[in-house]
Amino acid sequence: MKRFAFIALVVLVGTVLADNASFYASPNAPSAPKTYPVNFSPWTAIAVPATNPDRLTHVTVEYNGKIYMIGGTPNGQAGSNVTTCQEYDPVANTWTDRAPMTTARGWIDGAVVKGKIYVIGGYTNAGGVTAVNEEFDPVANSWRGRAARPRATCASLNAVWRDTLVYVCGGYTGSGIANVDIYNPATNTWATGTAINEVGDMGDAVIIGDTIYAIALNRGTNQCWANLKKGAINPTTPTTITWSNGPAMTPPNSILGMAALGGDVYWAGGFENLSTVTASCWRYNRTSGSIEAYDTYTQPLARCTYMTSIPSRNELYVMAGDLNGDWNPPNNLYSKSSLVALEENLAAKRNRSLVRIEETSPNPTSGASRIAFSVPRSGRVDLALFNAQGQLVQNLVGQNLAAGRHSVSMDCQGMSAGVYFLRLAFEDVTTSGKVTVIK
Repeated sequence: MKRFAFIALVVLVGTVLADNASFYASPNAPSAPKTYPVNFSPWTAIAVPATNPDRLTHVTVEYNGKIYMIGGTPNGQAGSNVTTCQEYDPVANTWTDRAPMTTARGWIDGAVVKGKIYVIGGYTNAGGVTAVNEEFDPVANSWRGRAARPRATCASLNAVWRDTLVYVCGGYTGSGIANVDIYNPATNTWATGTAINEVGDMGDAVIIGDTIYAIALNRGTNQCWANLKKGAINPTTPTTITWSNGPAMTPPNSILGMAALGGDVYWAGGFENLSTVTASCWRYNRTSGSIEAYDTYTQPLARCTYMTSIPSRNELYVMAGDLNGDWNPPNNLYSKSSLVALEENLAAKRNRSLVRIEETSPNPTSGASRIAFSVPRSGRVDLALFNAQGQLVQNLVGQNLAAGRHSVSMDCQGMSAGVYFLRLAFEDVTTSGKVTVIK
């Protein structure tokens, strides 16, 4: 299992055969997601679980505003996989141990459908791959076995379509595969979806709307996929998936964590070109169709489906992972990044950009000048003129003004020649300008 330097959490979407009505009943089409800006607030540390905090190749999924971390291993090797199931509460910033999984497994991915968590396949402590499928009920705090995947695999790419079907794509059976198997929890049955256009495992994927977005390792040539892959699901026959290559990844990357948030796709860490573990973070901007570097994580990490999001809080989370990509514990770094803070920060930046001195005319001047300035909303405005030594020369404005553009006259007669400085203050924003007086 040493070669499994990477885990695939890939969401690959299949289509259910049109004549298999018992397998699939069409849900409502999803609403269009909101797209947020790129930059996040800095990554900040969160609480670490008291038991088995060193984890990689484990499940991380979100349900009802909480995160569940299941299975995995501290070092990625057979014999050390755990059955641990833990729940993280972001409000209290605390962890709770839940009922353990029945079968100890690593190199696993998870999927949530209608409040139940499914963990399918994986690598066992006996040193082999498995097709086992187990369901966890967070409310009842209990596990039960469900219909096994038609093939034994680990490091597959899993995702959920419309809270109805689990797409289990690719995986490792001794070599990489391209198969897409689709699980219907309502009927406890499996169907076959359109295979990926390239074998893949040890990557990650998400579904947004009716499209799968995936990154993986091409096990056939032991290379990363060169492109972000897209799988368009046919809503009428969801076993039919049209696979295509999205934008190129520079550099190609795999064995990483991925999550959907705010209508876009984010991923962090992994191995660039399967050689260099990275701390880089990226976003696939679905509006522009481009891949953007957006941040740097606290340190390099890889080898697990360690990333998830809590959409209701507009937050991304990284739960443990192989720090530095060397398999060796400690592997217990837990962090979050907030889109809410991002929106607030960007709003503040926009406000600052709207507090400005727009024009001083004439400039240079030997007599009177008119200063135009603007503020984004009503409030107290102070505008003053200072000399080069920082001494106050004139108070020009000191009162409440309405939002918008304003102007004030400044008399420079009697002032010495030289450079003077304007200071405009509004709320917590201060901006400046220059006036040159000539004789």
